[in-house]
Amino acid sequence: RSPVKVPARSAPVPTTAPPPTQPAQPAQPNNGGIQIPGLGNIPIPIPGVQLPNNNGGTNNGTTTPARNGPPPYNTLAAVPPGAVDANGSLTPEFQRSEVLSVFSELVAALPETERGRILGIPLRVHEEPREPNAAAGCTRDRRSYMMITSALLTIIAASSEAKAWDELTGERRVEGYYTAVTNVIRAQQPVIGITPGWLAGPMALDPRKLARERHLFDEQVAFVLGHELAHHYRGHTGCANGTPANQAEVTAEELTRVASSAVPPFNQPMETESDQWGITNALDAGRNRRGGDWNEEGAMLSLDFFAHLSRFNPATAFLRTHPHPNLRKPIIQTMANTWRNGGRPTQAIPGMPGTTIPIPIPLPIPGLGQR
Repeated sequence: RSPVKVPARSAPVPTTAPPPTQPAQPAQPNNGGIQIPGLGNIPIPIPGVQLPNNNGGTNNGTTTPARNGPPPYNTLAAVPPGAVDANGSLTPEFQRSEVLSVFSELVAALPETERGRILGIPLRVHEEPREPNAAAGCTRDRRSYMMITSALLTIIAASSEAKAWDELTGERRVEGYYTAVTNVIRAQQPVIGITPGWLAGPMALDPRKLARERHLFDEQVAFVLGHELAHHYRGHTGCANGTPANQAEVTAEELTRVASSAVPPFNQPMETESDQWGITNALDAGRNRRGGDWNEEGAMLSLDFFAHLSRFNPATAFLRTHPHPNLRKPIIQTMANTWRNGGRPTQAIPGMPGTTIPIPIPLPIPGLGQR
């Protein structure tokens, strides 16, 4: 029987449960480098790449220690009534309400200048079941909005649940889920979640597992939306700091156009800059947060999925328009470490007034699947 389920709104998708195998290990540095599929070993530091140091900017004069592993379960917020189904999975309705809550936390934590540029921008969940994506968009009238697809929410929720299960049981179900959902995406079928019974027994509804899966869901969403917010307030879109779109203007046609990357994508330095500010946004909002602090583990969990997907299906809109996940991970980790030591992105991009980037990576790199 399949280890995954189709969301209630989608028709059943025939899938095959992945056989019990040793999970694929994440790319590891090798003699100062990192393994990229199709390219072999890329040295880190990459030629032409200057990683940020820990001396730039300020972070309220504080130093925040790194957290390894889950925070104490008694510090996490319990899931509210009705947030999970009988099998312990976050319901689609809760996912959508939680996304708006996380978005509000991110906006509230922005410095006043940045917040002023994006205040009032609406966030829409696009009911697109096949394409996992998120975007900072502009309508044809140059009004700003943000979008995340239902497919990406399904993946974030399912991977958070599997990861929370793994932390309590010592299993590695999250890799099995990645394999199953990748097979479905390759078949151009609707994205799938966790099948009832695959994570079975008392642990499925254990309050620790439920609180942690919500926490991981929030952390992943915080990075994804923090990245897209940065596109707006760093001036990449050209439509922020003006008039935000209203809900009626952000039509299904508009959302489909952006979700499929039918609009010109941002260039790669802009994507890298948004990674820097995206993780900074998540860490700023997650510092001393009631319900569990946020760190970079949500970003890494999301990129683990896209790294898995890139090995088998690099043609998705997300992977065509972003640097390879295995290049993004060390950059995000470095920025998180920099933030913990009081640093923020500070170095300007030559010829791009109003934008900064501490890591000028010469991308795209042939073989990484970008357009």
